[in-house]
Amino acid sequence: MSDRSGILPNSPLVYAIASVRFAQLALLPNKMPEIHEKLRAVAPVLQHVQQQMRVMLPGVVNPPETATQAWLMMSSDRSFGAQLGTEQILFFTLKYQRFAGFHAFVSECLQVLFDEMKFLDVTALGVRYVDHIKASHDDRLADYISTAFLTPTVPSFDSAGGLSQFAYGIEGGQLRVRSIHTTEAFSIPIDLIGLVGTIRGATQPLTLTPLQPNEMLLDIDAFTNYPQPRRIELREIQAGLDNLHKRANAFFRHEAVCTDHAFAVWKGGENVR
Repeated sequence: MSDRSGILPNSPLVYAIASVRFAQLALLPNKMPEIHEKLRAVAPVLQHVQQQMRVMLPGVVNPPETATQAWLMMSSDRSFGAQLGTEQILFFTLKYQRFAGFHAFVSECLQVLFDEMKFLDVTALGVRYVDHIKASHDDRLADYISTAFLTPTVPSFDSAGGLSQFAYGIEGGQLRVRSIHTTEAFSIPIDLIGLVGTIRGATQPLTLTPLQPNEMLLDIDAFTNYPQPRRIELREIQAGLDNLHKRANAFFRHEAVCTDHAFAVWKGGENVR
């Protein structure tokens, strides 16, 4: 078995996300100027985001729209940041190397939020990694990932891709894995299109491209849900996110998920065959 530890210079990771959900902070809009001022040194770009959402219900022809608002604080190059709303703070980075660096930014933002709001009644924690795996040269996807995450082979039928979702129990929560390997899907998970489009901004409009036959998304989401809002300290949130990262990372690096060849390619070895 190949060495699967350490940084992968050719990593397929495209999005790293962490989130904390909490009971509504009604006074948050009034606190945003102070919150952003304290984070301006690392996240100078501030953007107010308003979204319209309509929940379709059985028997209801024209359900009313509900508006949500959030504030997106980003680095100058928009490579990392935090989207803060009245019920969630979501962190992202497009230039992930080690969790320690990402976690430091997450902790800084959470500390400011605690300073301004005094406490949080947490409803969920999550860490999510989205990998865009591309088979190179004459390789197949099966050379990179276990066939358990690909379309099962059926004699006399040609595989045309597919989508699948698996759930696993982990310490302190659950891990969900989505395998998307069909040319009918975009190279960005549908639920992230709005966020990614907002991150890119008007100067770099988002172009949606479909997955190619030799490409797939491996979407690993580790999370903890609390049955009712739970008032917890900052250090417990930090420890919870760190644990979820470790579970998601261990899954990705497990020998039953990706192949030795995949890690040889991602590590940049000269002889990958």
